[in-house]
This record gives sequence, C-alpha cells and structure tokens, in this order.
Amino acid sequence: MRATGIQEELAAANLKCELMPRWTDETKTSINFWVDPRDHRKYSYGWHKLEDIRAWIRGEGPIVKQA
Repeated sequence: MRATGIQEELAAANLKCELMPRWTDETKTSINFWVDPRDHRKYSYGWHKLEDIRAWIRGEGPIVKQA
C-alpha cells in the first residue's frame, strides 16, 4: 500500500477515509482497497481499484455519489 502513494495523494486532496488493502488474487500483482470515506452523504464505501480512488481525488468515479 505504501508503494502506491495513495495515502499521500488522499491527504493532499484533503479526502479523509479508512483504507484496507487486499491482493486481488494469489499472484499478488494487483491490489484492491476497502474504502470507507468519512462523509457517507457524498461518497460511497466499498472495495475499489486504485484507479477508482484516483478518480475520486479528481471528483469522478464510482466513489462519488451521484445526485
């Protein structure tokens, strides 16, 4: 998880959440994260790919709840 730098990216974007990593399969080459944002009114929790979290930082993607 540290190697991805995602915690620092979230901190820089002032997005607060709990993250829990897990390998996607036994090859241990890809990782998913359980994302639990602090603001459940605006953001969805669940298992997400690193790309989804980076989209969230840009204000896009499946973590951002649609109006």
